[in-house]
Amino acid sequence: MLRKKLPTWRRYLTVEPVIFFYAYGLMMSFPILGQYVYSVISKLKGFPYEQLLLQKEGLGCQVHFAGANNTLGDIEKEVQSLATKIITGNTFFSTIPALIVAPFWGPWTDKSRRRKPALLAPAIGAFLGNVVMLMVMYFEWPLYVMFIGSALAGLSGFLPTLSLAVMAYIADTTEKNEVAFRLAIMQMLVFMIGVVSQLTSGFWIHRFGFIVPTWFSLGCYLICGLWVIFLVPESHEKATHEKHNFFDIKSLKVLVNIFRKQREVGRKSLLLLVFVVAILTLTTMGLEGVTNLFVMRSPLCFGPKLVGYFLACRMFFDGLGGAVGVKLLGKFFSELTTCGISVVSQIVEMVFLAFATRTWLVFAAPILGCFKASAYPIITSILSRIVGDDEQAYLFVIASLFCTIGIINIFSLNLGMMFFNSVYERTLHLTFGGFVFLLCAAIKLIPFCVFSCVQVPPTGEHQEKGEELELKDDDENRNKQDEKLLKEKEKDENQETKHENGTSREAVAIDPDAIELMKPTDD
Repeated sequence: MLRKKLPTWRRYLTVEPVIFFYAYGLMMSFPILGQYVYSVISKLKGFPYEQLLLQKEGLGCQVHFAGANNTLGDIEKEVQSLATKIITGNTFFSTIPALIVAPFWGPWTDKSRRRKPALLAPAIGAFLGNVVMLMVMYFEWPLYVMFIGSALAGLSGFLPTLSLAVMAYIADTTEKNEVAFRLAIMQMLVFMIGVVSQLTSGFWIHRFGFIVPTWFSLGCYLICGLWVIFLVPESHEKATHEKHNFFDIKSLKVLVNIFRKQREVGRKSLLLLVFVVAILTLTTMGLEGVTNLFVMRSPLCFGPKLVGYFLACRMFFDGLGGAVGVKLLGKFFSELTTCGISVVSQIVEMVFLAFATRTWLVFAAPILGCFKASAYPIITSILSRIVGDDEQAYLFVIASLFCTIGIINIFSLNLGMMFFNSVYERTLHLTFGGFVFLLCAAIKLIPFCVFSCVQVPPTGEHQEKGEELELKDDDENRNKQDEKLLKEKEKDENQETKHENGTSREAVAIDPDAIELMKPTDD
């Protein structure tokens, strides 16, 4: 295997730095984009956002909106409405092209036996997208020009393609008993990156403005691409350079067959769990843009530093609570019950955030929702067991199942962004600004109805125990049958012996003349 040929210090430094630098640049670019759009629109509309920023914990900028004069409030609503549309459009142009391209990357890399193009393409696309964003900032071009950069990033495959390429590379270069450990390392990297990038992004924006952190994000993508080119060896030693059709319709048939194939526990459970994943993605990731705008709105008026701290706080408790929740809750509850607790945690966070009017209330919401990330790994585990072990070995290489889930996540993210941003925009005139979070909490009740209809296959340990019990029962039954057969055989032999003895006795008793003939006679 290729990994064994590398030095010891390089075995965990192949695709790990790729995901590190790409995720760092991506997670830092999200708050930069949202706050830059909000800042530019505020200047265009004459809204004094920078003067109303919250400097210390308290009532935020509520005092500036008190009184009979509602002009400032009306301007803020216009800023929020236009910023919502820009952020929605940017998400649309980055996700829809990725939704079209991602399903073809996995099968193409399998046919060509080359993973590096799928690792390199997202880095190039993100690099070009950041170049466009820097040009918009330097030359003060209209915000709509950023849609071009988002489209370039989407056409390269975006994050789903990079994730599929990383999983396939790990499957190619790692022993089966070490795959879980390497994936755990990847999850730890993403968790660490999320916290650090969100903490530093707010400080950088507050201290240096938007251009410097954007350059830093661009540098992350550049390092990512250079690492793939020069320091990531091809996973297959015999990579083919033959031309293969990229947009092959057979690639889509592979994804469709996942849902068409009959399963031991029923195809219904697979479809229902995929539906649950879509609902959770729609109500979680689809609400991110609205959440950022909500905390920047009066009466909170979070500035760049507080927005960064808040996002880092959410990332920290999501990562920590998700890992602890799966391990801790799994000891006392079943898998579906643990998923239900995770959904309840999400609902509590949404309700708490809807009524948050002070800084400490906003930061307390992620703490209450700390178990919300526990549902995703459990559902993924159940899906992998439904697919089956023999098929999963094939699916893991081409990542068809994960590709399908990734596509559904992209679609749900885009749908959630458009839906919740539209609801948020239409409810800006209301005094109560948290209606969108209450609506989101209500939609999260749907998984509870679905969980009751899902049939969960047993885990590997339960299957092994069941097989051992069945083998023991079979052995005991066989021993009992053998003993029974031996007893019946002995009984038959005894009966035959008795029958023969009885027959000889009857013969002697019936023929007395023979006895007389046998007596000696006197001559």
